[in-house]
Amino acid sequence: MGKDGRSYWPVKRQAATADRIANHKGRNPQERASLKKRLLRKWMSK
Repeated sequence: MGKDGRSYWPVKRQAATADRIANHKGRNPQERASLKKRLLRKWMSK
């Protein structure tokens, strides 16, 4: 955890995890892509 209270999470792992979640929840390719993008934005902001 950094001084600002954020824990470091490698971008590569974030992308892989977002991909896995999107593939599980998304019904079609477009939905999966938007889900992945939304998850990554959410995690980047924290």
